[in-house]
Amino acid sequence: MRSALGAGIVALALIPTLAGCSLLNLNLKPVQRDDAGAITEQAQAGVAEIAVGDCMDSTSDEVVFDVPVVPCDQAHDEEIFGEFDLAGSEFPEASALETESNDRCIALFNEFVGFDYFESELDFYTLTPTEEGWNQFNDRTVNCVIVDPAGKVTGSLKGAAR
Repeated sequence: MRSALGAGIVALALIPTLAGCSLLNLNLKPVQRDDAGAITEQAQAGVAEIAVGDCMDSTSDEVVFDVPVVPCDQAHDEEIFGEFDLAGSEFPEASALETESNDRCIALFNEFVGFDYFESELDFYTLTPTEEGWNQFNDRTVNCVIVDPAGKVTGSLKGAAR
């Protein structure tokens, strides 16, 4: 069983931070999606382009402007299972950002997976805006990203109930 405090520290300590706007990397080609919005080919997606249901390969960068996305029917490391916007006009303090991001992602995790996060073998992390992205690009979006510590996954973890 996991502790809420431990989950929060791991979630933000090891995870990349959203940098704000996909316009920061103008060399990206548009992400190809089908009529349902699913990614159809491997690409680099600007952080403003990623959405719930997108599958990705991991990155070791602390601050990300773009992420490697892949079709979910191909082996991948991660999947975006939720997102929400933070309220407020000023960039939140680190502890407030961590608490709100983790609390809201845990609730979304439970809905997405169909199993309690604290009992699950799956894990998640958050992609959060940077202060620069917040102030310059009005970036308020937090993405919740699910991972299977056992390794790559093919298909979605939605409804995995584990």
